[in-house]
Amino acid sequence: MVNKPDLHAVLGNGQTGIIVRNVSERNLRRLDRFTGCAHDLLSMSPRRPLESTESHAVLKLQERSVLRRPERDTYIDPYSGIPRLPVHSPHWQHRKKAHCGEKGKTEARVQQCESGAARPRPISESGRNNSAIRALNWIAKNELPAGGIRVHSESESGYPEVTGYLIPTLLNYEQNSLAIRLARWLISVQLADGSFAGPDGVSYAFDTSQVLRGLLTIVNRLPETREACRKAAEYLCSLALTHSSRGFGSSPSPRIPESIHLYSIPPLLEAASQFDHVEYRKIAENCVRFYFSLPNSFGTKYLTHYLGYSLEAAIDLNRADLAANPLSYLQARQKRDGSVRGRAGVSWVCVPGLAQLAICWYKTGRAEPANAAMGWLERHQEPSGGFTGSKGLWSDYLPRVEVPWATKFYLDAHFLRQEARRAAPR
Repeated sequence: MVNKPDLHAVLGNGQTGIIVRNVSERNLRRLDRFTGCAHDLLSMSPRRPLESTESHAVLKLQERSVLRRPERDTYIDPYSGIPRLPVHSPHWQHRKKAHCGEKGKTEARVQQCESGAARPRPISESGRNNSAIRALNWIAKNELPAGGIRVHSESESGYPEVTGYLIPTLLNYEQNSLAIRLARWLISVQLADGSFAGPDGVSYAFDTSQVLRGLLTIVNRLPETREACRKAAEYLCSLALTHSSRGFGSSPSPRIPESIHLYSIPPLLEAASQFDHVEYRKIAENCVRFYFSLPNSFGTKYLTHYLGYSLEAAIDLNRADLAANPLSYLQARQKRDGSVRGRAGVSWVCVPGLAQLAICWYKTGRAEPANAAMGWLERHQEPSGGFTGSKGLWSDYLPRVEVPWATKFYLDAHFLRQEARRAAPR
């Protein structure tokens, strides 16, 4: 909360700047909309005189931008320090009608509208189903004419990894024709050594394993995928043997923990079962031991998207105990709106990471945080039916494009939510 005397500072030459003490990011965005200089605002302790260093910072604000007059007939709320529209303003009346209905609501609801404290209404069951249908339609629309699912909404290249692990999701929703088309495209782009390349044209163990994950689920419907699965499993085993029981090699980026390769192991174990291959199983178990022994395999400082891979893999490998503490830690830090910060030290949300946390919470019987996360996701679904990589102030994980893996993990979480509801006692 910002007191009126703390809000304005005269900077010389009759110009006005802003000092903000302990303002939230939500209010910071509102100030930015009215003043155009929110990036220069200061965060200080309340009711404390300005020191020389703070005065210097305020003067720096004067050099970079001058406070514009707020648009329309706004005023500065003396209690919150936020520019607002007066009650008599026709613009405010229009907003009140849009938010509270033409005929108005109860006095308490009107007060909520005036204070900006109104919370989003719970999404109905029909809304949830509609969100899933829109997400499925988004995937169908983002199948390229040449085959495969595009890397993101602005790309014209197919992404084998995401195309691969979308196949089980599509089969869960009985989208069999699309799943078969995607599988046939994957067979056509498999490299001679059995691997699958990323968008940069380089073969990766992780990408190959996720294609293997998808193809194994469709072998019964499309027998020609069997040979592609065998070649992909052989490639993964050759990598593991090359690195002498140190997994599948280092991660492709320093920002990505090696432990995401835990998500590569369930497909290899499934291949061992389907092909009755003892060597595949032995290599997979060696990789499990290696990745579980790494320090910070489940460190909560990482992007929740990468952490979500490791947590879900641990649960699927019957080691939910290893995922319990990180999931409890993030649940305790989940906001009232259902969101969880994207990684340590930021406030924005990684959208696919939040969906992956919902999956893990559903799989470990924690429906409350999972449902809250799903509510946030459905409120932030794009009009097209897809999801961007991240949301929030200063987000930096693909915030301007819609990514297919966010849609995939949302659909997986929705499927688990429906299963949990069917299994719940009535």
